[in-house]
Formats: sequence, C-alpha cells, structure tokens
Amino acid sequence: MKHYAGYIKFKNVSSKTVGLIMTAPPLITHSEEYDAPRTIPGRDGSAFDTDTYRGDAVIKCSFALAAAETESDYETKIRAIYQWISGTGNLVISDSEDAHYEVSRAKIVTDSRVILNLGTIEVEFTCYPYKFLDSGDAGITSFPITNSAMKCKPLYKITGSGSGTLTVNGRTMTYTVDGTLYIDTRRFIAYDDSNNNKNNAINGDYAGLYLKTGSNSISATVGTLTVYPKWGYTV
Repeated sequence: MKHYAGYIKFKNVSSKTVGLIMTAPPLITHSEEYDAPRTIPGRDGSAFDTDTYRGDAVIKCSFALAAAETESDYETKIRAIYQWISGTGNLVISDSEDAHYEVSRAKIVTDSRVILNLGTIEVEFTCYPYKFLDSGDAGITSFPITNSAMKCKPLYKITGSGSGTLTVNGRTMTYTVDGTLYIDTRRFIAYDDSNNNKNNAINGDYAGLYLKTGSNSISATVGTLTVYPKWGYTV
C-alpha cells in the first residue's frame, strides 16, 4: 500500500518541521445537525424553527515520530509536540491548502513509543463545523456577489456616518454608524473598530443576512459597504 505523504499545519507550524510523518489520511467525523425546538405557551408539543444548528466536527490525524538515536532526542521532540498540539488556531491539511478549519480544542489522544527512537501519535482537533476557503477572507465592494460554495455567514463592514438600511436578498437590517460598524452574522454581534459592542446600533435578523449559493443582491443606503463572505463548506 502506498504511503500517505501528506502533512498538516496548525498555528502556522507544519507537522514536517517537528519530525512528524503522517501515516494515514485524516479521519473527519462530520458535525451533526440539530433542529431548534421551541415551546409555545398553551400549545401541546414542540414547534420547530426552519433553521438548524450544528455541533462540532472532529478531525483525527495519525503520525509516526522518528527521532535521532538517543532516548533523550525522542523525549525532547515529544515535549515540543505536546506544547504545539494545544489551544486554538487554524488547521490546514495539505490536500486542501487553500482552506482551513478553526480549531477550538487540540489534544494528543495516544502517544505510543515503539522503540527508543520511534513512536506513533494520534492527534484530535475539535473544529467549528465549517471548512473556510481562504479567499473568503478578502473584502468585496462590488455587488451582487456570487457564492460558488455553500451557505455562508459573512462579516459586513460599514464605514460612514448616519442611519441606513442593509439589504441582502430582500431582507433588511437597519443600522446607525459613526465611523466603522462591523456586523458579524456568524457570532450575532455588532461592534466598532475598538471592539465596543454596538448591538444597540442595529435592528434586524442576523440570519437574514446569510449568503445563499448563487447570486446575492446586497446594498447599504448609508456609508461604504465591504463584505467579507467567509465562504466555504459545511463539515
């Protein structure tokens, strides 16, 4: 069987630079989709919103660690790897270098030493359930926008002064801007350049501002609008 010669990058560090050899393709456990039930007073049973939400995705990667001939060399490397595989950051897999996953937790699941200078390691990444295309981080100022990926939750930036209306595919959100206003439809929050909460400066449904697959009409009546689409694929 042909050896899988891939690699990962986590927090901008490549597995190749820390002495890890990927021994199998990454195993991705996709996120589960859940309905959003709600209770209506006086009515039996539950009602279900049309929108849904997703749990985490889990990516497992298997590696071999080969050190120099001394026992201490192996221990030095494994300590560095434990320090690296921790916390949060972006994960890139070599077969798709134009995209990344957002990791909320990273941990080493198994660490098995075969001989003094050779061992196997299994790493588990808990990720936001979306594979982000890097191109989705670029700002767009010309509309309409064509989304060639799946439904995405963009970040809107409005620069200017006054009160206006943001319209996306016929759905609206009113806003008041004094300088710069960011509307983050993924995190359901609005803020300014100093990260001050500006939820009181907007009125409308964040979910109504999502971008569908295909053409999306977008406009803002006051200020200059930039859209960071954050497009990609559900995992």
